[in-house]
Amino acid sequence: MTREESKKAIRGLVQRYAPNAAAYRNTGSTYNETQARTDFITPFLEALGWDVRNSNHLPEDQRDVIEEATVEVGTEKQSKKPDYELRVARQRKLFVEAKRPSKAIQTEKDSAFQCRRYGFSASMPISVLTNFEHLAIYDCIPAPSSSDEAAVCRIELIHFTDYETRFDEIYDLLSREAVHSGAFDKRFKVRPAYRGTNQFDDLFLDQVRSWRIRLAEDIAARNPTVDNALLAFATQRFLTRLIFLRICEDRDIEKYESLKSITGAGAYTSLKGHIAAADKVYNSGLFQSLGDPSLTLNVGDGVLGDIITDLYYPRSPYTFSVVEPGILGEVYELLLGEALELRPSGKVEAVPKPEVLASGGVCATPQFVVNRIIDDTVRAWLAGRTPKSLQAFTVADISCGSGIFLIAAYQALLDYYRGFYIKEGPTKHAGTRLYDAGNSRWELTLEERRRILLLHIFGVDIDDQAVEVARFSVLLKLIENETSDSVKAYIAHHKTPVLPVLDNNIQHGNSLVTSAALKATYPKKATALIPKVIPLDWEIAFPQVMQAGGFSTLVGNPPYIRIQNMVGYSPEEIEIYRHKSTGYTTAQADNFDKYAVFTERALSLLAPHGSLGFIIPNKFFTIEFGAKLRRLLANGKHVCEIVHFGAQQVFGTKASNYTCILVASKAACPKVLLERVTDLRTWRYGHAGEKRDIPSTDLGTAPWQFASEEAERVFDRVRRAHPTVLKAVAEIFVGAQTSADKIYVLTPLKQTRTQVAFKDVRGDMRIIEKAILRPFLLDVQIIPFATPTPNTLLIWPYRQRDGRMQVMSEAELAKDYPLAWEYLQDFKDPLSKRSILGGAKADRKWYQFGRAQSLDKFDSPKLIAQVLSLEPRYGHDATNTVVTGGGNGPYYLIRPRATSKYSIFYILAVLSHPLSEAIIRSKPTIFCGGYYSHSKQFLAGLPVPTHDFGNAAS
Repeated sequence: MTREESKKAIRGLVQRYAPNAAAYRNTGSTYNETQARTDFITPFLEALGWDVRNSNHLPEDQRDVIEEATVEVGTEKQSKKPDYELRVARQRKLFVEAKRPSKAIQTEKDSAFQCRRYGFSASMPISVLTNFEHLAIYDCIPAPSSSDEAAVCRIELIHFTDYETRFDEIYDLLSREAVHSGAFDKRFKVRPAYRGTNQFDDLFLDQVRSWRIRLAEDIAARNPTVDNALLAFATQRFLTRLIFLRICEDRDIEKYESLKSITGAGAYTSLKGHIAAADKVYNSGLFQSLGDPSLTLNVGDGVLGDIITDLYYPRSPYTFSVVEPGILGEVYELLLGEALELRPSGKVEAVPKPEVLASGGVCATPQFVVNRIIDDTVRAWLAGRTPKSLQAFTVADISCGSGIFLIAAYQALLDYYRGFYIKEGPTKHAGTRLYDAGNSRWELTLEERRRILLLHIFGVDIDDQAVEVARFSVLLKLIENETSDSVKAYIAHHKTPVLPVLDNNIQHGNSLVTSAALKATYPKKATALIPKVIPLDWEIAFPQVMQAGGFSTLVGNPPYIRIQNMVGYSPEEIEIYRHKSTGYTTAQADNFDKYAVFTERALSLLAPHGSLGFIIPNKFFTIEFGAKLRRLLANGKHVCEIVHFGAQQVFGTKASNYTCILVASKAACPKVLLERVTDLRTWRYGHAGEKRDIPSTDLGTAPWQFASEEAERVFDRVRRAHPTVLKAVAEIFVGAQTSADKIYVLTPLKQTRTQVAFKDVRGDMRIIEKAILRPFLLDVQIIPFATPTPNTLLIWPYRQRDGRMQVMSEAELAKDYPLAWEYLQDFKDPLSKRSILGGAKADRKWYQFGRAQSLDKFDSPKLIAQVLSLEPRYGHDATNTVVTGGGNGPYYLIRPRATSKYSIFYILAVLSHPLSEAIIRSKPTIFCGGYYSHSKQFLAGLPVPTHDFGNAAS
């Protein structure tokens, strides 16, 4: 419908309703909710563009609206889910809760509470409550309370007689077009990286974090011999069991308030009995009693009772029936970043794990990114195939975390099988693969859902707690639509618990290290390193998959951890990656990132025609250490598709990452589909970015350039006319890299001819010799063509010897610079913990800079390039000023080569020319705020015009 047609349709509904309005709203009326939905509420939503009845015949997973059937008993309905779930691009956007017209929703508190609770639990910004007589829109960000009046958090209350006059307001708030265009997200400040406003995630995370600490401290106090490992295992196991059972209650699989009945004295004994009973129903390892060390511990009745009470209203504002397994997984994923540490005082602290600190924190992958990766791999693989041909189809996430990708892959498979069986004729599969769910809907049987899960879904993670959470999340997905009756029927028929054991499907181990590689790298201490490295042997862990040639599809979001950050917590693992036995080419660079090694491992695990879908940083397109990964992907022509997000922050405000979706295949791809995303808010709902095909031969080891075709033609013409490039006539070098600027860089407070006074990083006043200091630039903005003024000083423990800079000996420092030597010794501990590279290992000093490059190049005239800038910013320096830099900032330095005929000022003019800047801006690396990188890899290939300085006409 057009906007005007929508308005006309709503006018018609109002005209139909008005003559009988008094009868409909009469409390004695027999006109019920089901009739109101059929006659008015469903047509009202359809008038706003929502395809409630699926008249477009879309597959179940792509429907606009999921309707919940209502069973009315007397005057009340029996349902624990909202009546309508409105979706775009498989993403929930808002709920609509329907009531019969005789229900006075404008004043009735229970209906308002129910509506708000649904929206809050699903992290939605708003929810709608309507009986057609009135339309109420509620803000779902604040936690709801059953004592709230109906008007609390109500944004709008519109009477049906005002629907036509206020049509524009209604349409701009609730229409499908408003959501699809991104206007809904903009109005309600929905961040692209999250499903909704994140309120459930935040509140539930805080609650679980609190339960975890309280339970761990209670267990530690009652079990003096417990260690950190058992404490973490037991705490998570108890919480996972409680949450699982509580969710089952809201889904009508367990009797409501079954858990609540075991609080009080003897709660722990009752809980163990409850777990034993649950083991007979669910099994899966989650409720196993025999051999579970958590059940040998003493646990207080009081702390268990408090946690259980917190899971129910009024302490819990959630309706777990609408909380998706993926959201729970995201909450747990944040918890997985914290380890429990028992202090001597008996207090338990949650501290960030080293690998989490190294990667910059845990960020769950947004669902719309997960969906796109699953579409381009799993769903693409399934298209056009028959179930018979899928016996060997396997999908895995080899760094699965809480299982977000596994859940999405499983959903894709469920959608595929269900759609195939229905298309083939549902009655043919009734009772075996499908059952009639009523309301003209067919669903997969529990037995078939189990079969699909065990046959196709696999995962690995190095964190054993993550493995348990992933299993928990997938099992919740398995029983998502089950009821108490269907579970009992399954057990009665199959004489087995309802949940499968997933020990063989989702396993604990290090995806990057095998036992053979560990032993080859550390022949003498391999056994001792096993608990730390946790090697995984793929042929043993997944024998059938590997015998079949590998996995059909690998998906995920591998860790982003630079080698420099791994040194502090897992140096042994780095050496294993680099050892010849592993064959990792991406780990042979001086610098590399863990995601590159994961990508290489994933390709090696694919079946001959397998596909890979990862979200990874896009900086490997251009940076120097990305050359190894570029070569790997280019040599095999593995890249099939790149979704380039540029500076769009896919992970929202919680992490600053510049990412892309990489879709690759084991077999060669003749061309690469490139999609550039410039508006994440609309892209997530299906508005495609700019797309074009690139020949695979265009991608090589050199930086990947993704300028428009028109721009590339211009640049190619310039390069042919001027083949000389900047790196041929000029040195481009990094600044000093101390790896401890807070210690080496100081701000002078007072100076004499020979000494400088300053405050050190601890706030203490210090004095140091002036002769050991160099003028230094710290975060100074470069003014084009000007000479920057140093604003700090740098301790320089080096001397020129034999034509190069060499670090001074301890004796030299103590004799010539006693104040500096005393100062450095005061910081020996943090300086000794740095990763120091350069020179022979035996000659390295704990007080030298972290990197040794460029130290003898500062005392000559040079250009200083500001790396991240909106415009060309190149300054000139001839005063021996030192700067820091490398990678993406803050500075790079440039000087003519000794053999160059070009002056430093000619090079400055070339760099500052608009054409040079246009070439730099054609590169794929852009940062927040529109900043472009002017680092070495982008400067090195700039064309330098040939000039005959002896010819005035040239």
